[in-house]
Amino acid sequence: MKALIEYCDGAVKALNPQYVMSKVLGHSATSGSVRERLIQDFLITHLPEMTNIVSGVIIDSEGSRSKQQDILLMLKSMPRPPFASGQDLIFQEGTVATFEIKTGVTPATLGNIAKTSKALNI
Repeated sequence: MKALIEYCDGAVKALNPQYVMSKVLGHSATSGSVRERLIQDFLITHLPEMTNIVSGVIIDSEGSRSKQQDILLMLKSMPRPPFASGQDLIFQEGTVATFEIKTGVTPATLGNIAKTSKALNI
């Protein structure tokens, strides 16, 4: 277990300089996209290959849709309609987890994330 903790500590230390570099962009949406991609690349490298790591919108069997999700883990066995923008339409049944990447977290931010997830019962 100690080796895993040391590895994770090193991984965080490797990600931090990339986060700091993203601050030079000066545009919050652009910086946010870069930070989302950093996390997405990290997950692609470290998670089992049974999942796809994508961004997009979740749709349920009744046609309800989530808001855009920064990062989604979805089962590779489920179909997904991809779009040229890098955003996918993900069926709820194939959704394993969602991640919202935020530079700063406030009670309002947490409330909005919870509402989005609750709307689709994920």
